[in-house]
Amino acid sequence: MSLRRLMGRQARNARWWHGYLGRPGPHGAGEDEILARIAWSRRERDHTVAHRADFAAALR
Repeated sequence: MSLRRLMGRQARNARWWHGYLGRPGPHGAGEDEILARIAWSRRERDHTVAHRADFAAALR
């Protein structure tokens, strides 16, 4: 997987959980857990962006 694709996937994951939180009906996870997943996905992407050069070098 390319680094660009990985970062896109991380961003989409946060957006997906945010959209899931707004859906009506029962959820398989509580609101606190969903918010934690959104925060984790954002931190994960921020880390990837901050260390992008290191990841790119490792993928060569």
